[in-house]
Amino acid sequence: MARIMSEESSLTRKRLALARETRTLHWVLRVEVALAVVLLAAGVLRYWLVGKVTLVALGVAAALFSGAHWLRARQNRREDRIVEAGLRGETEVMQRLQAALDQSHYVFNDLRMKVGRTSAQIDHLVVCARGLFVIETKNWRGRIVGDPTADQWQQFRMPGQPPVRVHNPVRQVKRQAEMLRLALEQQGLGPAPIHRYVVFLSPNTSVEVPVSDVPLLHPAPCVEAIAQQSIEPVLHPEQVDALVAWLVRVTKGAR
Repeated sequence: MARIMSEESSLTRKRLALARETRTLHWVLRVEVALAVVLLAAGVLRYWLVGKVTLVALGVAAALFSGAHWLRARQNRREDRIVEAGLRGETEVMQRLQAALDQSHYVFNDLRMKVGRTSAQIDHLVVCARGLFVIETKNWRGRIVGDPTADQWQQFRMPGQPPVRVHNPVRQVKRQAEMLRLALEQQGLGPAPIHRYVVFLSPNTSVEVPVSDVPLLHPAPCVEAIAQQSIEPVLHPEQVDALVAWLVRVTKGAR
């Protein structure tokens, strides 16, 4: 089994942050609703007695705040479902890599690095004697249409619905690989072969993209391609160890 060097994903941290925010919003909502009810009741009574509307206005303001916070909590719940789906997909890829590859392979998940003022986030990075494998995962459903050189692609989520514009993952993974190459050069660890893959997590996703120099695959074919790639080892064990040690430092420094 491959060695998993980092398991916690930014999606996991995002889910935790969403859960904390949602809990806080629910507590604030209860206070705001209670305050709005009290202010409105007192305001109506005061208006009936003395004709003043100050408390009514404050009650309306409290009600508006509670409505905004309720909408935010609902948005958090929708976003949490999306993040959860992405997390399941990334976990699937990690588990497949771990099961299909032997202990000479090291798997880094959610690797964030910075070169100068530019930063990049790599969903999965496999390191072995045959080089480095950069994997960009997309939890997109429906039909994906695009060109490898375009800035954006189109996602048709449901038949009859207008398409949604999404960033071109081929360009994303190429940018990540280039940043990785520059970082390796800065550390004196290059050159090393860097291979790039884009993985679509949903089995129901269809991809309509002209021939690309970056393979566009689903999880199982991607893992199989990495496991069976017929490339002779090009890195010495000492080079692999140095790469892994540096990436571990990068991982710890990003926390």
